[in-house]
Amino acid sequence: MLASSYLIADGADFVAIDQTMEAFGWPMGPNYLNDVIGMDTAKHVSQIICAGFPGHMQATWQDSVSLMVSQGRLGQKNGVGFYRYESDPVGKPKKSVAPESYQILAAAQSSGAQRFSEQGIIERMMLPIVIEAARALEDGQVQTPAELDMALLLGLGFPQYLGGALKYADWIGLETIVSISDRYARLGPLYHVTPKMREMAAQRQRYYPQ
Repeated sequence: MLASSYLIADGADFVAIDQTMEAFGWPMGPNYLNDVIGMDTAKHVSQIICAGFPGHMQATWQDSVSLMVSQGRLGQKNGVGFYRYESDPVGKPKKSVAPESYQILAAAQSSGAQRFSEQGIIERMMLPIVIEAARALEDGQVQTPAELDMALLLGLGFPQYLGGALKYADWIGLETIVSISDRYARLGPLYHVTPKMREMAAQRQRYYPQ
């Protein structure tokens, strides 16, 4: 969600982010998910997490979720967030694009709207979660890559075909992860691989033995 907020601040279309990540295999895009959770709840959770990890999770851009909350847009709970919601015949919220969202979000985009490729969106969305997964393993918050990946698959809706964040890192190669990280280094600590990841890449190591 931080990565999505950062993309929006850099001018990305929130609908394009959601469509790209859903096509990539996530159950729903990050902005739609914020609407489902409730924008005020999502803001509160994000503030707690960022406070707990200020070294690499502190937002230096204008947060789109906070901007939406300031406009009274809370998502499905009050019928309008990034998207607008109306009940279908059985009472289920039906999503539609809310054109005014673009006007509101323009306030967070210092350089105006920008077009991002699907690959660019995927890289900027997936790299932070791979790095954070590696941090969790390195810090001993989880004992094995398999346990971490299973938690992501069952608890977060991580795309099953990827096998989890660390399995995904093995699949595309840590050398590639480091290369992507270096390309986005200007974006700050959220996109900086750990020294251990860089060392593993140099030695062509994997999280899962072949």
